[in-house]
Amino acid sequence: MINNRNSENKLLTFYGEYCLKYWIDLMINKKITLPKYQRKFVWSPFKMRELLMSLNNRLYVPPVLIANNTLEGDRKNYVLDGQQRLTTILLFYLGVFPKFEIKSKNSVDWKDEWIGSWDLRDLVNVFYNEDKLFDYYMSNDLNHIKEVLVNSNCYIAIESDELKKFLSPYQIELNDCYKVVMDKDNFNEMMLGYSYVRYEEPNEEKELETYAHIFRVINSTGEKLTDLQTRKALYGVRKIPNSQKTFDEYFAPNSVENIDYDGEPLDFASLLAYVTEYRNRESKNNREFENVAVGYGYSGQREQYFYKYVTDCIADSNSERFGRFSEIVNYSPDSIDRMFNYFKEIYSMYIKYYNQQIDNKEKERVVNNKYKIENIIELQYLFFGLIYWVIFKNQELIYKERLNELVKKLYDNIKEQKKSLSFKQYNQIGQVRIRLRDSIKVYSIVFKIGLF
Repeated sequence: MINNRNSENKLLTFYGEYCLKYWIDLMINKKITLPKYQRKFVWSPFKMRELLMSLNNRLYVPPVLIANNTLEGDRKNYVLDGQQRLTTILLFYLGVFPKFEIKSKNSVDWKDEWIGSWDLRDLVNVFYNEDKLFDYYMSNDLNHIKEVLVNSNCYIAIESDELKKFLSPYQIELNDCYKVVMDKDNFNEMMLGYSYVRYEEPNEEKELETYAHIFRVINSTGEKLTDLQTRKALYGVRKIPNSQKTFDEYFAPNSVENIDYDGEPLDFASLLAYVTEYRNRESKNNREFENVAVGYGYSGQREQYFYKYVTDCIADSNSERFGRFSEIVNYSPDSIDRMFNYFKEIYSMYIKYYNQQIDNKEKERVVNNKYKIENIIELQYLFFGLIYWVIFKNQELIYKERLNELVKKLYDNIKEQKKSLSFKQYNQIGQVRIRLRDSIKVYSIVFKIGLF
């Protein structure tokens, strides 16, 4: 069925359904894939089981939404809604379950224990990275596929004792779901619907705008995405002005994955927003840091501030608040890499000094190559000055002999704010502005003496 509701914009919508085996062929052959802004796989075993039982009992399951997107002349089919459903089906078909990690021995809240650190792309890519795995799939040799996946130490067999033991406290087991999938005649009769949208004529800019809007609307209900996840839909794969790089490499560079901020991903774009506005004001000879984020004082308004920053950067408009991206930001991948390398060096010294101040009761802060930051005070003091001097001023760290002095000043500032504020006051905009001013000033001693 084809529906063209608006002939002016030529957006076509197709409806239909495929059997589950055909969906698996589409995934393995990369005929469908995920956009960069899709979140990781986050479904609990409860939801995985519910899906399989619904399909087996021929109950309604929401269709998968696929959008045809043009990227530099090449058209790809992106899953805008349905990754969790498709990944669940593929996992059961392969007979494996992702490795898990227990974060809390006492909690019975599944979200505290389920670690969403991979997605459908990671699973599908195994078929192209592991020798002969794709050939096994083409010859329908599922036993060999399962053996390779289990031996990769990233997955365990669904029928394994290890998984059964893990699930037993929750009074759930998945073997019966696996048996449903292993009944090939039944499996091939199970259907899952789709909605497929594309523009009649390729239009990369219009597609990005429309599909990002659809993605945000879909995820405003149900299991809601975080602000960070929905914001990613805005910039997607849009190019940075005068660069072949895309905005995701500016707002969310790969290095942020190595930073654990209170158990959450680092929202690098939010830090950039504050520093960008300060730098724009400074370029107009207005260093009134107390005016940064005026009108966005309530924490509930802060996301609107970050959202405006992202949209203004993408448009490269002459924003009164943030300035023009191509003029204010000295963007280069090298400067971002350099900034994160400086961070690692300074952070290591900071933690060493921190541990000395608490009677040498050493606190582990680098775990599995992730740098743990405990609160917003620490985060902003450590990053604001680095972002300003390296990304916006394109400075190099030249006074390394003063790093110990820098670390002591950072520690003293962080300690003083934590001591004087209640937890509820940590994110007050006035305190954020103080950190912005002081962090830039403190970092000046290792980048450029005498500015302040």
